[in-house]
Amino acid sequence: GIPVVVVNQKLGDPSAADSFVGVENFDGGVLEMQTAAEDIGGSGNVAFLLGPLGSDAQIGRTEGYYEVLESYPDITVAFEQTANWTTDEALALTENWLQTGTELKAIVANNDGMAMGALKAVEDAQMLDTIKVYGLDATPDALAAVKAGTLTATISQNTSVQGATAMETVYKLAQGEEVDAEILVDFVLITIDNVDEFL
Repeated sequence: GIPVVVVNQKLGDPSAADSFVGVENFDGGVLEMQTAAEDIGGSGNVAFLLGPLGSDAQIGRTEGYYEVLESYPDITVAFEQTANWTTDEALALTENWLQTGTELKAIVANNDGMAMGALKAVEDAQMLDTIKVYGLDATPDALAAVKAGTLTATISQNTSVQGATAMETVYKLAQGEEVDAEILVDFVLITIDNVDEFL
């Protein structure tokens, strides 16, 4: 008889909670990949850094990437591998990719931790002018890199809005009001143009 609201991470059995407040990972992947596709002029090689295979975020965000690619036949996925959300693994993977001599226009990462690893590899190889890097989560490191002009963009899960919406939902339940089983908030694209709003 106690109402339960789950925030950000869905339960295996959604019916166990009264409401889920969060984002649809697919939408974040679409926004991130659409931004990258437009930035590189709709053609060229890209690489994907994935979260742990089978995790909700990895599946949803990557499916979003491929949804966008259906509209961009001239973009080729040259590399695609998991770095398990970690910066070090992403750094090592990206170094290996760059050493193959394959020309990349963009590296799109399922999260900011991996994007920062890729960015380090690209910076070390002095290829910032030719390879754009994208992340998702709007972490402090990523926001600072966007501000510095090295990370092209990050995507915010709008976590403060998720939290506020969750509290509003809890309040409504406590008042005996009906609430939706799923309440989704929008992702926000952060580039050098609007990063100051988030720092």
